[in-house]
Amino acid sequence: TSVSPEAVFATPADAHELVFLDRLCRTVHVLNYVAEGSEAPFLFLNLDPRHIRAVAEHGLVFEGILRRSGLTPEQVVIEVLETAADDPESLGRAIENFRSRGFLVAIDDFGRGHANFDRLWNLNPDLIKFDRHLIASAADDPRLGAVLPKLVDVARARGARVLFEGVEREEELELARSSGADLVQGYLLGRPAAHCAPQSSVRSQGRFDS
Repeated sequence: TSVSPEAVFATPADAHELVFLDRLCRTVHVLNYVAEGSEAPFLFLNLDPRHIRAVAEHGLVFEGILRRSGLTPEQVVIEVLETAADDPESLGRAIENFRSRGFLVAIDDFGRGHANFDRLWNLNPDLIKFDRHLIASAADDPRLGAVLPKLVDVARARGARVLFEGVEREEELELARSSGADLVQGYLLGRPAAHCAPQSSVRSQGRFDS
């Protein structure tokens, strides 16, 4: 039975279980990525901000998992989920630790929950993934469509590339392109592979600059 990521990550009873689940999920995605023989240059993996307070040495264990799988940190994008971080300063230090080890950093679902401008200023991500409701709403409302390029400009001013999530219609793809997005992701381009979970980090993505 398919279970949503939100339901899965609501199950840990304490920090120990959360760390175990987080590492298990990332390991599964790494194995799927390797088994698929993906030509995609990056593997995108979610990181729950709650995980930050549960461990001290961020990236060390996961580096070992990657090494045994034949991958390097430079091939991985750590996506910070839109959930709240109890200690933003600790989150910032942990992200810098990941970055110092070679990982790239993304803000997931920007425009939703706690994935807001404060997090953009504090984390200086390499990539910003705009939540799908932005592109879907803007495709139906010309006033919102006129705002999207300005949001892209703000992201670029912080040195980040922009990815629009949840592109499911041709008009959304065209709007993402005209707004200046670097990448797009969504069912219009491809669905998760059958052997992966519904929200797998091995996902089809389209580039506008390749």
